Amino acid sequence: MLSWHYGTKKKLEFDLQNKVSAEWLTDISPGLGVYQGSRIGFIYTDIVTGIPAFFSHFITNLPAFHQVLIFVSFKSLPMPYVPASRRYLIGRVGPKDLKIYRCVVRYGYCDPIRDTDNFEEQIISSIGEFIIMEENEFESLNSSEGRMVVVGKPQLMEAL
Repeated sequence: MLSWHYGTKKKLEFDLQNKVSAEWLTDISPGLGVYQGSRIGFIYTDIVTGIPAFFSHFITNLPAFHQVLIFVSFKSLPMPYVPASRRYLIGRVGPKDLKIYRCVVRYGYCDPIRDTDNFEEQIISSIGEFIIMEENEFESLNSSEGRMVVVGKPQLMEAL
């Protein structure tokens, strides 16, 4: 157990210290002849900001990725339950034309993690809501990469 914890901690430290910037991705893409195929790609990562270091290795050795990329992270919060309307934290990584998004899925320590049937559909729907919100806001034209928005529809039970 101790060696697993040590290895996991070192991997996270490496990912945090060697994050790839969105500028690097836009600068390197034309030189590598990166092919952007259709579809949506989900990439799991432990870091909640930036592009993980392994993605640079992936893109230089296999210069192709999906038209829309979603970096998904899971975060456990110090509260018993996270309402469904506050579960997904969505943000854009890099400029709009890259179509790269970050989704932080938040759970409370008592939340059952069993809603895996339509998990991908919920994330895609949340990103759609984020894009609509972004288009409706004037200041989003100059939004930075660090901007994250809680996306979700309030439910009747949460209003009570």
